[in-house]
Order: sequence, then structure tokens, then C-alpha cells
Amino acid sequence: MLFKCLFSSLRSLRAQRSNLDVAFDEKRDCRALWARNDDDNFRTLKRHLFNKMYLTRISSSTLGDRKEVRGRGLIRTAMFFNMVLLLSAPAVTANAKIRVVAATADIGAIVTEIGRENVDVTTLLPGKMCPGHCDVNPGMMKKIEQADIVISHEWENWIRGALASTRNKSVHKVPAKTAGNWMIPQINIKAAWEIAGILASVDKVNTVRYRENLGKYIVSINYASSDISRRFRKYAGRNIISSERQKPFIEWLGLNVVSVYGAGGEPDAREIAAAISAGRNTKVALVVDNLQSGPKAGKSIADELKARRIVLTNFPDDNSYVETLRKNAELVERALK
Repeated sequence: MLFKCLFSSLRSLRAQRSNLDVAFDEKRDCRALWARNDDDNFRTLKRHLFNKMYLTRISSSTLGDRKEVRGRGLIRTAMFFNMVLLLSAPAVTANAKIRVVAATADIGAIVTEIGRENVDVTTLLPGKMCPGHCDVNPGMMKKIEQADIVISHEWENWIRGALASTRNKSVHKVPAKTAGNWMIPQINIKAAWEIAGILASVDKVNTVRYRENLGKYIVSINYASSDISRRFRKYAGRNIISSERQKPFIEWLGLNVVSVYGAGGEPDAREIAAAISAGRNTKVALVVDNLQSGPKAGKSIADELKARRIVLTNFPDDNSYVETLRKNAELVERALK
């Protein structure tokens, strides 16, 4: 008799657990309907909730009607609170995207990685162009007018003028504060933290997703950075002449920059003469130009020294930051072999 009673009790508990599992499944289904956020689905949601509240039955057990009533009340209470949670959810839906305008390609690349499916990104200036100079056209102004956020560095005078003349008074105008060359992995990670915070401040609903994407992005940068550092150990200390804009990256690779040129864009005669003199005294292995400053700025220096010359980009191109980082490193490595 004792075993029979225990068996009946276990069967009853299993039935109640099954129904609680159903309740959690219904909660998930309701959230899916709510995420669609249109009138037809909202009516379906209400009908779905109230049908479940009044029609759900727990299978009767040998423990008596009292357990059945208690179980049915539990299900109704769970569904009621589920409805309250859904109706009090923020107005932003899972499918909504925030519209982000990035002034430059380095900002746009990070926004793409951190925001992913939750953002619609427009980069105003392609990575191959010099970001210090830009003629803002009507197409750019239209994107700014439609934006939720505009993120820029603090040194682009052209974007300041565009933002001052926009009629979109609700747009969040956010200058990125991270200083330094964003092609350096450690600096890019710092910038990614900042941009993740900017996105989360405007789109709190997806804060967790932005943090998750940030974590994955940092892992990918650290992996690429470790691989590049390992490969360049054998080239440590090699003498290089570099565009002033590429000096931080070349030094991050562990190479020795003996002279720079083009601090103001195109190198002048004095800079060229100084670079040639330094190159002769130190047996320079390579001359590195910066794409955005003029891809042929160092040609005369390389020709005079009979040294190899390459052109690196200081901003992500059509690829991601990590892909551009690897591409730059491979160009240098190939030239040094």
C-alpha cells in the first residue's frame, strides 16, 4: 500500500512539472509574438494568453481535487504575471535597428562589429580617403537627417559643420574620445569599449548583446595581435623609414623607425633630404607610405636608397578592422623577407 501511494505521488508531481514546462514554453511563444509588435499579433497575443489562463487543465491525480485546483491556480498566476511583464516591456522591439552614422571608416568598422544585426550603419567617408578633408554632399546630409546617432572623432571639421546645419534635433551627436592610432590593437579595443557604451546608452534594450559582441570582437583582435607579434619577432629592430601616420603601427610591430616624413601631408624637400640621409647611415630595409596621405609620398626616398616601398592604410578598407590589420602586417612581412 505504501509503495502504491508513493507511486501515485510521483506520477502527480511529474504531471505538475510537465504543465509547468508547458507554461514556460507558452511564455517563450508569447514573447515571440510580442516581438513582432503589430496589431494583428497583439490581438493574437491577448487571445492566446486568456485562452491559456481559463482553459488550461492539469491532469487529475490520486492526490485529490485540492492539488488540481492548486496547480491550475499556479498556472493562471504564472500566465497573468507573464502578461504583465509583456505589456510593461519597452517599446523598442527585437527587430528594431538604431540608425548610426559613422564619420570615418575606423568608427564604422567597430560599430558594425559591436552592433551587428541591431544597427544600420552608414560610413560617410570611405577608408581610402583622407578623413581630414571632405565635401559634404546632399546624400551625406540625408543620412545625418535620418540618423539616431552620429559618431565622429573630434578633429573632423567637416562633420561639425554638417551637424550644425542639420534639422534633426533629436540626433545624438557623440564624439569618440579614444585618442591615438586606431590601427593599434590595444587602442582599437579601447575604442570598442567606448563605442559599445555609446550604443548601449541609446539602445538599452540590447545592452547585453552589445556586451557579448564586444567580448567576441576583443577575442578576435587579441588572437590576431598575438599571431602577428609572434611572426615579427625575427624582424625586431629592423630599420624603417615611415610616413608619420604609419609610425605608431610600424613601431607596434617591433621595427625601428629611423626617420619620418609627411607630417603635414606631402613631404617637403627638407624631410626628403633628412630621410635619405638617415637611410644611408642605418641601412634602411623599407620605406612605408600612408595611403590616405598620398600613396607615392615616399617614392623618391625609396628610389634614392634603392629600398623596397609599400603602402599601408591607416583606416579599415572594405574589410573589417581585424582583416585590415592582418593585411597591413602581411604587406610589411612580405617586404622584409
